[in-house]
Amino acid sequence: HLCDRASSGACHQTRAEEEAQQGRRTWPRLDRMQLGSRRGEHMNALEYQDFVNSVSSDDTSIYMSFKDRLEVLHRNHGCDPQRLITAALGMVGESQEYLDLVVNSIITDTHDKRLLELGDVLWYIIQACEGLGVGLDKVQELSVGVRNHYIEVSPIKLSSMETDELEPELASVIGEFCDLLKKILFHGKSFVENHKKLLDILAKLYYTYENELQWQGFTLEEVMLANVEKLSNRHKEGFTSNYDSDSGDSV
Repeated sequence: HLCDRASSGACHQTRAEEEAQQGRRTWPRLDRMQLGSRRGEHMNALEYQDFVNSVSSDDTSIYMSFKDRLEVLHRNHGCDPQRLITAALGMVGESQEYLDLVVNSIITDTHDKRLLELGDVLWYIIQACEGLGVGLDKVQELSVGVRNHYIEVSPIKLSSMETDELEPELASVIGEFCDLLKKILFHGKSFVENHKKLLDILAKLYYTYENELQWQGFTLEEVMLANVEKLSNRHKEGFTSNYDSDSGDSV
């Protein structure tokens, strides 16, 4: 049974009561006036943890509530949340690995590894495209508009973005994407109403990514082919979870 967002409070309250009856830990809804009166007083870590849980959404703190939310997004709004979650987590992790290689390139040559990590970032960009129901060609088309926007609004920033290394900007835009997705998944914000905004952020992300490719001297085709070769060798018969990471560690 799916609850709509207007009536989800009662449904989720019932789920919380069920979890409490089953012995799972639940969190007190702390009195706001009491919390306000504590300002300036001492607070220990566990008290703060209780406070955090008292102001967390049900979709954050209760598994069945989050499961219902995913079902609503998928069935009622045409969203593939698993794709978007995969994209968000993957882009964060892979961009950080890429940044580490750029930093280490001062000490040692990381050219080939940088090519591979940029391929991994692109793989997760494609997951975001799938989650939003668009092709990469549409995102590429929109990214042209991003550049035109910078020409009109901030030509100085555009010049910087097209001549300097862009790792911080790449991480910043990925963070912007994740922040909006968080609000859709856990704060009840509408996926339909925010679809265009997510797509616009993804276009900005791709524009930044493409500039990074140019800065590093790679073409998009080089990155795609390197990623295909790497993942084809790793997953010879389709995806398997039993593989070694690029660092050689089994994950």
